[in-house]
Amino acid sequence: MSGCLVLGVLSERMAFEWSQPAYWLPDLLTGLIIAGAGVSQLPRRRAVGWLLLAVAVAWFLGGLDSWARYWHRGPLLQLLFTFPIWRPRRRVDAVAVAVGWLVSLTPIIWSTSLGAIALSLGTVLIAGYGMYRAVGGERSYRRAAFLGAVVFGASLLIAVVAGLLLPPDVIAIPALIFS
Repeated sequence: MSGCLVLGVLSERMAFEWSQPAYWLPDLLTGLIIAGAGVSQLPRRRAVGWLLLAVAVAWFLGGLDSWARYWHRGPLLQLLFTFPIWRPRRRVDAVAVAVGWLVSLTPIIWSTSLGAIALSLGTVLIAGYGMYRAVGGERSYRRAAFLGAVVFGASLLIAVVAGLLLPPDVIAIPALIFS
């Protein structure tokens, strides 16, 4: 966790001026909350914990270089499509994980409004399909993953709509958190 704190502070220092805490503080707290969730899951669900820690590290790396801005989406989408383990159970999940990693590494496509909408809807549909196909005890896990996908998808859609309707200076801070 201390490594994430150091990486987070370094990332925020490189991305923003210290005199702008309204920009760097929400971004730092978001990454640290994800890292804390990862650390808390390590004793019970190692795969979930490591994926959450990967999301946090990638979140902070996004502040160091614009090409890394969307890297956190790869492990996050893998978590949503494979929860509570790290491996896909079905072929559709494996394809979705591969596409999730691809979109996280190709910001030129997915940083557009249309790309964010497609990613949002695709994530919710695939997670919903996983919940629909789940049986027994797996169903409650897939329901939790579906709810996470809905939150992720909704946050992307909110960022897109806000970007279309509001001036850039009004949406700068929420856009940091929701993208």
